[in-house]
Amino acid sequence: MMAVDTSALMAILLDEPQAEACMDALETAGAPATSAGTMAEALVVADRRSLGQEMRRLLDGLAFEVESVTAL
Repeated sequence: MMAVDTSALMAILLDEPQAEACMDALETAGAPATSAGTMAEALVVADRRSLGQEMRRLLDGLAFEVESVTAL
């Protein structure tokens, strides 16, 4: 399982130098996972940069396993 954070998702959307490597890693990961908190953060950050729809498409296309946020 690979845990994914907002910075990797934004790198892909912004076509940063590491975007291709991030996308390759996500596509080869068995079951990419992220937390519900990271999903919310990614959507907020993308919306602030007028990339909300693109982020939604990326998240849908990658079919993440979403883990709930729980107290420690």
